[in-house]
Amino acid sequence: MTSTFVRAPLALAVSMLLAQSTLWAASLPAVDHSLVPQVAAKAKAVADATPRLQWQMRALPSAFDAKSLGAEGAARAHLGQLLARQDVGKHAGEAFELHSTSPLSGGAHIVQFTRRVNGIEVFREDVGLLIDAQSRLVAFRGRDALLQSQGKSLPAFVLGAADAAALAMSAYGFDRPIAQKSLRPADRAGDYEWFATTPGLRSATGAVNRRPVRVKPVYFPVAGAGLVPAYYVETQIQPGEHAAAEYYAHVLSAVDGRVLFRHFQQADGAIP
Repeated sequence: MTSTFVRAPLALAVSMLLAQSTLWAASLPAVDHSLVPQVAAKAKAVADATPRLQWQMRALPSAFDAKSLGAEGAARAHLGQLLARQDVGKHAGEAFELHSTSPLSGGAHIVQFTRRVNGIEVFREDVGLLIDAQSRLVAFRGRDALLQSQGKSLPAFVLGAADAAALAMSAYGFDRPIAQKSLRPADRAGDYEWFATTPGLRSATGAVNRRPVRVKPVYFPVAGAGLVPAYYVETQIQPGEHAAAEYYAHVLSAVDGRVLFRHFQQADGAIP
């Protein structure tokens, strides 16, 4: 795709690698157990938890032919070098899947990868590399993507996708067994499954589900505990008769069902 920064200086394109967040008031509390304790203790430190940008300006090693590699190949070569320099070993089932390649002014590219382990996405551990026209690495952005994966075998997924959907709904007062019984598969695409609920189903507090619940499996990086099997769940629920529907993203442990992450999507315009 063509960048909107075509006429801007190359350095300006770096801003495309940074995520922006805004806190809004909402019915459910925000949760993020991926944050290190010092950051999690700060109520307004969301910006401190966003992926860090690292300036590199490193040339492509002479062993690689920049012309034959292209932008993705050059980015993968630099990523491999970053892993090697930091002495970070890859998990046996770890891979970096191409998410996007965005051409910029002067022949530069932003190349973004999604990290997967055993074929399952690692939540928010995407990486972005800014490669200039000479295939040099200008900047790198990632949330712990180069931290060593757990060498031991990962915990198994105990709960299913429908369990996670019902758990997310229970935050609005829906009885979990009743909600789970009402759920029925509605669609599937890529990593996602959609579950519809029985029409007219209301929680004890009067909440109504307004859209099929969207669910996908992920690994969630918990501070100090490594990767935890989990489900990313998106809900659109109207908490009361005179209230507007609320869009939430939840991540729920597939081991014990606890809430690992919750984000009010209207806060940054991320309406599902």
